[in-house]
Amino acid sequence: MKAKFVSLLVLSGLVFSSLALADNATKLSPRLEARLQFLDEKLNLTSEQEQQIVAIWQRAEEKLAAAEGSARPRKQRKELRKAIGATRAEVRAVLTPEQQTIFDELKPARRNKP
Repeated sequence: MKAKFVSLLVLSGLVFSSLALADNATKLSPRLEARLQFLDEKLNLTSEQEQQIVAIWQRAEEKLAAAEGSARPRKQRKELRKAIGATRAEVRAVLTPEQQTIFDELKPARRNKP
């Protein structure tokens, strides 16, 4: 009986510590947290979609951080635009067709340059 109790205590400790680690792993910057909240308000995301989008954004940030400073400014801008487009495509793929339609309308308008 005592051994079962100890085992249960250890198991619950492992579960709670893994939950705490998972929570820390998904901490977002305030900017990304605001973006996620905005998307959720507009698209009514499921918790699974939110997790997938967070993972996509975190991978993109890691790639951008690794590439930062490795190229000339003009090339960096070009690579940044390409990375943003790829990230948008990945996020879009997570969405339902109805959500994709709304998401496409949210795309920021390009600035008119003379």
